[in-house]
Amino acid sequence: MSHEGYFAPVAGMDNSDKYPDAYIVTLHKGHTVEQHFDAIGSDLRSLPGFRTYGFGYSAVMDDKTRDEQVRRDPGVRMVEANAPIYGFQLLDDVVLIESLELLDNP
Repeated sequence: MSHEGYFAPVAGMDNSDKYPDAYIVTLHKGHTVEQHFDAIGSDLRSLPGFRTYGFGYSAVMDDKTRDEQVRRDPGVRMVEANAPIYGFQLLDDVVLIESLELLDNP
């Protein structure tokens, strides 16, 4: 499904040479991964490196998937070129956020 005119911003492209095609997708507060998949018309759980977090997910995807599907969902706050995620501790699929800055996800 296409949402004409909307493109979530892309950040951290200076990391793209270190982590090619690896992205972190941050969703707006209250927008779930399932709602995101419904909005874009595709379930991306089969993508390499797919992992969910409390704020969204990370995965390896091509530019077409990133730009023509993921970034078109108004529920996507930002897409960022992947880099090591600091400040997260995974405990049985629960993410503890140690940075107050990351909690502010309008």
